[in-house]
Amino acid sequence: MKKITLSALLVTGLAMGGTSAASAATTTKPAVPVHKDPSSQLVAYAKTLIGTPYKNGGTTVKGFDSSAFVQHVYKKVGVSLPRTTADLYKQGTVVTLKQVKPGDLLFFDTIDNKKKDINYVGIYVGENKFISVTTKKGVAVSSLDSYWNSKVAAVKHIGVK
Repeated sequence: MKKITLSALLVTGLAMGGTSAASAATTTKPAVPVHKDPSSQLVAYAKTLIGTPYKNGGTTVKGFDSSAFVQHVYKKVGVSLPRTTADLYKQGTVVTLKQVKPGDLLFFDTIDNKKKDINYVGIYVGENKFISVTTKKGVAVSSLDSYWNSKVAAVKHIGVK
């Protein structure tokens, strides 16, 4: 009787069109996590993109700027939004920072702190944190208990169905 080793079975399986776990993992794109609450689904999907690099003008999972990241995440849950931070700011309903809920957009003035030069946007994720694209870490979760608190210029609720 012939002995068949595990490695021989793996090689045979790959030769016959099988896929290794390693190659399957490299081709998988982040899926939209399933949640009953659309805002939770939006936040969960945004978190799957943590570590995606910053790219000035970038609009894909290979690299985003802050507004493209927001546009991409909302699109994954069926909401079409404009591309730029200025145009995003024209969307939704103004709420206060005390009324902010997961999925709401936080707009920041990182230029002169007069809260009129809105130039950065992120998505509130709860627990006084938001997710956005930073130049150093790419997509990352940041705390509003830090530098960012004084930079918040506006909060907007965008309806997610």
